Amino acid sequence: MLYYDVHTHLTSNHPSAVSILNVIPGQAVPESFFSAGIHPWYAKDAYIEDLHKHITNPYCVAIGECGLDNLKSDIDFAEQKKIFYSQLELAKQFSKPVILHVVRSNNELFHILKDFPELAYIWHGFTGNIETVNQFSRFNMFFSFGNRALKNENLWRTLLDDLIVCETDDSSSDITDIYSSLALIRNIDLESLALIIKNNIVKIFGNELERKN
Repeated sequence: MLYYDVHTHLTSNHPSAVSILNVIPGQAVPESFFSAGIHPWYAKDAYIEDLHKHITNPYCVAIGECGLDNLKSDIDFAEQKKIFYSQLELAKQFSKPVILHVVRSNNELFHILKDFPELAYIWHGFTGNIETVNQFSRFNMFFSFGNRALKNENLWRTLLDDLIVCETDDSSSDITDIYSSLALIRNIDLESLALIIKNNIVKIFGNELERKN
């Protein structure tokens, strides 16, 4: 049984984990699956052109994390939107899914994504509610469960199977622990949850993650 960690900042040595390591421009790229993007917190000295060498790397499986943060950033919100839009254009050009960072900017996100309905999205660290899930139901949107989501167990108990993935983000938790927590919340066995998530991974990445990590 494989455990898919769609967003992590730490390298995992777990033999059954398939992890996507987050990388920002300027960082060395690993010889394992990674995503590359310009995070709103670190956008001041980053350039879209710097992403190209990462995106064309055969281990790059997604764009991100990227998005909008109306609480914390080193650039103004208008500039954030421009940079985010440019990254979505790259995702479209290279047929990559997008890992989203979203803070207090749901409506702005919604209007931008309307220009990119063909992309698949992972809303990382989702802590929102069912109203937000419904708002974004027109998009190919998946919601990622991690430690921060534990405060909203009712949402994760009732969220549709075909919307769920898992992540460790910047925590030291093992992805197997994240799966176990979600299985307990949803009152299903671990193997059933693993199958649900695997099916969603295929919807997002095709067979891309079936390659040797």
